[in-house]
Amino acid sequence: MNAVTQRRPGLMGPEKFFSLLRQGIRPAWRWAFEATFFSGLLIHLYRMANYIMVDDTPYFSYNVQNTSYFGRWLLQYAGAISSYMELPALNAILSLFYLGIFAAILVELAGITRRLICWLLGVTLASLPAFTTTLMFGYAADAYMLALVLAGAAALLVCRVRGWKGVALGALCLMLSMAIYQCYLDVTVFLCLLAILLGSLFGTLPGRDQLVQAGRMLLMGVLGVAAYMLSAKAALAVMGLAASEYGGFDTMGQLDVSASLDALYQLYLSPRHIFMDKFCYATNLGWQLVGWAALGLMGLMALWVIWHRKL
Repeated sequence: MNAVTQRRPGLMGPEKFFSLLRQGIRPAWRWAFEATFFSGLLIHLYRMANYIMVDDTPYFSYNVQNTSYFGRWLLQYAGAISSYMELPALNAILSLFYLGIFAAILVELAGITRRLICWLLGVTLASLPAFTTTLMFGYAADAYMLALVLAGAAALLVCRVRGWKGVALGALCLMLSMAIYQCYLDVTVFLCLLAILLGSLFGTLPGRDQLVQAGRMLLMGVLGVAAYMLSAKAALAVMGLAASEYGGFDTMGQLDVSASLDALYQLYLSPRHIFMDKFCYATNLGWQLVGWAALGLMGLMALWVIWHRKL
């Protein structure tokens, strides 16, 4: 045999590796990923092909993004995957890649197996105004989407992996997600609640098991947040930085009821949200409407399922 093509015993060839990898990918995961990624390429082509600036762009066109003073000590490493420059096309492609993985996590967690539903879910995620807003901050978009994947993985692991291992792995993913961008803690909470709700609706999680699962999820969240707080304080100490007042990060670990109530007012009741002018770019309005229509259709389908089960 030719020495170039001969392989050492025990080594797996690339064709064998990718064949096994493909066998391990469920069809629903692939449908959700492909719908998210390819529809996203079409929807956000304008953003990928143009250098659109927001308020922070001049400061982050080239920046290592060491924002440990915001508590995001992992952001500089997650952002380094696409370099420290803002490259709209590369940032968007990586962001869609991560968002596609999140879509696969979502269909697995929700037990979705029908192709049409997977496609609808993928298109909805790719066209959501929240994702469009994230792409406007292109220099950090891909890192933020990686944080989203980790937030989803935290919920999936605590649901699918039994025992302490699932709790520990979920807490680790949650800590890493928050170390990139703290806001996706809400995503983990939502997905955990979704898993409990679906288990109740479809009878896969009896009453006693619901309490046990909810307890595991709560423990995972507490451990993950506590680990994040300790890691953020350690990063500040190692780098010799002071915590920023932005978002109240300098009060991390303290309980301020009045400030919390004021933050809720600013988010939900204030007549002007600070990011409201960045929710979508004008050329993408039609696709945003498609996204909202898909979201509405999925809501109607959920109501149909609940109605037919007489819940």
